[in-house]
Amino acid sequence: MCKIKPLFIVLGIIGLVLISCKDNSNSENDADNKVSSKVESKDDSSIEIQLEDGKNIILNSPNQSGNLFAPSSLAVNMDKDGIVVMLKLSKYKTPLENKVYDDPLDAQITLTSISHSGPLGKESYRSFNENENGEEGKVRINLISHSENHAEGTFEGTLYSQNKKEAIIKGKFKTKKKK
Repeated sequence: MCKIKPLFIVLGIIGLVLISCKDNSNSENDADNKVSSKVESKDDSSIEIQLEDGKNIILNSPNQSGNLFAPSSLAVNMDKDGIVVMLKLSKYKTPLENKVYDDPLDAQITLTSISHSGPLGKESYRSFNENENGEEGKVRINLISHSENHAEGTFEGTLYSQNKKEAIIKGKFKTKKKK
């Protein structure tokens, strides 16, 4: 059972990534009228990851997928070289503004890998996990601009795995609605 549980976690993450890529629009005009939309990557996106064991990982121009939920939510999934970074920004009562989000109820970052043989090994890091002292990870998403057609911003955070290992992450994203 111990070997099956991590497999289910990895399959669940892959399923979430695939679901977020699903195109539910019936036509081009319908997609323009919907609140959510698929997004695509711009070349100036990047991610820097520093692991507790001293490994430094730089991912330039990661693939991006996800949804823009104007005006109150943003989800961006970025992946490259088997590493997946998921950003989630939710502000249900107020439209998203061009500002910094650091409240863990509004902003979350998850860092994981598709395979256990990658640089992250079996660890998955999340902003809401705690370190050995019981301190929750920290996240900061700076939303530079946002509309139903694009989102641009930066992110950084200190994430922890369930095994209390630390990962420091920072990066930038720039997405636009697919045509």
